[in-house]
Amino acid sequence: GGNAEELCFPLITIALYKGLKAVVKGDGLPQKADALICGILAGALFWVKYTFVGFFAGFCIFIIVMAIKRKAFLKLWSLIWRFVAGVIIITIPVILYFVFTKSLNYLWESYFYDNMAFYLIKGESSNPITGIPVIENIVVTFYCLINSSLDYPSFGILMLLSIASMFFVEKSKRLKT
Repeated sequence: GGNAEELCFPLITIALYKGLKAVVKGDGLPQKADALICGILAGALFWVKYTFVGFFAGFCIFIIVMAIKRKAFLKLWSLIWRFVAGVIIITIPVILYFVFTKSLNYLWESYFYDNMAFYLIKGESSNPITGIPVIENIVVTFYCLINSSLDYPSFGILMLLSIASMFFVEKSKRLKT
């Protein structure tokens, strides 16, 4: 390996663990230290490949909804500034590197502008349904899952068991929201 996805999988796994720990063992909101750790992880993932931040977007939306539902606005504010502080901790050295090497314009051009332009060009399609990037990503994901399950039956069995296991969790073990 050596792909960004493979190298960042442990970071995403840690963030997922912190989120699930808050839901299963806590009140649905992460601890303050976990918010800082997730911010650091989000910053690192952003600078490796910014599309990884989509996971954190969904995670943050969940936390905001839970905090509003529980009327925990002070804790929400505390979590937000800790998360942002974690992102800043990682971002400052990255920006400073590009400033000191006088290549900030290359950072903007290659990491942001070119990547966004190429994603948009890649998303063009003659098919009106799969030409929509969100739908195309969903279709491609299911296609890959089905193909992987057919090529590797053990993967398919584990995937089905994982999905089915969600329906067999005892009511007493579920988080009451």
